[in-house]
Amino acid sequence: MRRRDFIAGTLATAAASAPAAEAIAQSPQGPFTPASQQRFIDAHCHLFNILDVPAESFIRKVVLPNVVSSMGAGSRDYAQLFQDPRFKGSFEVMLHMLAAAVSRKACEPDDELWALDEMEQRGARPRSAQKVESDLLKDILDEVWWPKVIGRQMKVADRFVSFAALNEIKYLLRKEAFPGLAEQELRGMAADEASDCREAARVLYSERDGVFSRTIRWGLLFTRYRFQLAEELQRLHGGRAKLMTPALVDFTAWFGPLGAASGDRTVPMRRQVEVMARVAQRRTGPRVHGFVGFDPLRQALFRAHGGPPEDEPLAVVKKAIIDHGFIGVKLYPPMGFRPTGNAALGNAFPPHVVAADALGADAGRKLDAELDRLYAWCAEHHVPVMAHTADSYGAGKDFGKRANPAAWIKVLERYPSLRLNLAHFGGFNRGGNRQNAEQSWGWAIGRAFGAAATPNVYADISFFSEVLHRPDEQRRYVTWLLKTFVEQFPSASQRLVYGSDWTMIGYADGFPTRAVAADRGDPLYPDIVANFLRRDLGFSASQIDDVMFRNAARFMGLGEDQKAQGTRGRLEQFYLRAGLNAAWMREFDRA
Repeated sequence: MRRRDFIAGTLATAAASAPAAEAIAQSPQGPFTPASQQRFIDAHCHLFNILDVPAESFIRKVVLPNVVSSMGAGSRDYAQLFQDPRFKGSFEVMLHMLAAAVSRKACEPDDELWALDEMEQRGARPRSAQKVESDLLKDILDEVWWPKVIGRQMKVADRFVSFAALNEIKYLLRKEAFPGLAEQELRGMAADEASDCREAARVLYSERDGVFSRTIRWGLLFTRYRFQLAEELQRLHGGRAKLMTPALVDFTAWFGPLGAASGDRTVPMRRQVEVMARVAQRRTGPRVHGFVGFDPLRQALFRAHGGPPEDEPLAVVKKAIIDHGFIGVKLYPPMGFRPTGNAALGNAFPPHVVAADALGADAGRKLDAELDRLYAWCAEHHVPVMAHTADSYGAGKDFGKRANPAAWIKVLERYPSLRLNLAHFGGFNRGGNRQNAEQSWGWAIGRAFGAAATPNVYADISFFSEVLHRPDEQRRYVTWLLKTFVEQFPSASQRLVYGSDWTMIGYADGFPTRAVAADRGDPLYPDIVANFLRRDLGFSASQIDDVMFRNAARFMGLGEDQKAQGTRGRLEQFYLRAGLNAAWMREFDRA
């Protein structure tokens, strides 16, 4: 939920709207009792290993602009670094080194399956995630201190790098690691450069919460086994998450022709499903049942050109849902497609998509046909769909706009019973602003909530980073906008769904991570969200439980009414086949 996307317009017009300012000032104040929320469903999260995404392409084309923006906003030093023409490309160097280092430590599916078997059958202990990550950080800083790989030609990918840029990065890293040193010392040569490098790596990894340390710890998470990521997320939930539903994604086809030499090494969706199915069968650890990624482009290419039957995207989806304990399907329109109506886009797709040896000039119609096949199957079998509906992380110019939730209204007209989560609820300045909010993306979602013909439409509030800071003018506007929305659409408290969007939110300023959290008694992220609902929006304990737990259970079909033909019945059969006890699902029957 990137409220920052719609706040920009409201701040610019604040002075012109005295009634709105007055309403904000009159938001409830006084005694506050923190929400006591003891159960959660994290309905939107990610447990990415580096091999699950095309790392280099995804980082450079999708993640980098967002991370750079976040780092620049959080640090004047980094903002100046990014803007200084002498150091052009310096941060890309760091991201490239991070991606390359993480990829070297990536765990293949067979590695993780073997590790899980060794743990459960022989009591073995998995490799230490902290040791892997801290050793990798030492390797990365070693390359900054004494360039070897990139120093051969001072070129990373298609960018040339100056020694001045590396020296500036080194200075900023030391400044964050050793805040007590004077600038002359930070820029000078340490008496023992090797010791200086190792100590910088140690404190940045374990003791600091600055701009770089947050980003690097976030990047290093991608080296972990997926079951280790699940355990870390459960720790961040204080052990109270009753269920996590991590979303897999399928991006690769949008970044270039399949099989092209891009330097990216990815695990096929079929293998990702196998690993997550095994994680779901663990006898210990958190409950994990995912959303399988579906890419209509890859499916259309498969239909046009064929391939191994077991790798057909729609076949992978069906097997994941029916046999492997997956709950639903994840769609990611910002890669380049609309939920429907792609035929009207003509040839407004990447060149490799509309090429004669790919989908050709009829690409949009073929994408629509594959999406329709998916929707029809999901509606028939009560399979939930999670769709990215924020103008963010697009793979091409204006591709983020293809996530517009208004297009989903047209899908729901054809498939009114479809279970749909419009993920990353927000976007009130997309198509509107404070003066005409009814034209915004947010209002489109509200209208879907209120339509009697669409009883299964929800929206998650994942990546709700604005709640991490208080007091804050932006947060006050967020509060006012959401209260206005809830007043306009009273059913919102029964349709909004909690989700963290971890690991993606892991680099956000203020997110409570291992380096800064539990030992100090800081509130955990779900408590921060629950307390925002209680204190800022005035939600009752029952409404908070709806948002944090019950709404997700209804959206996913986890109740007893879905035993016959929905998610509940499929999961119980999954547990029966695995020889596991499904009694934990009785929690979904408790009011």
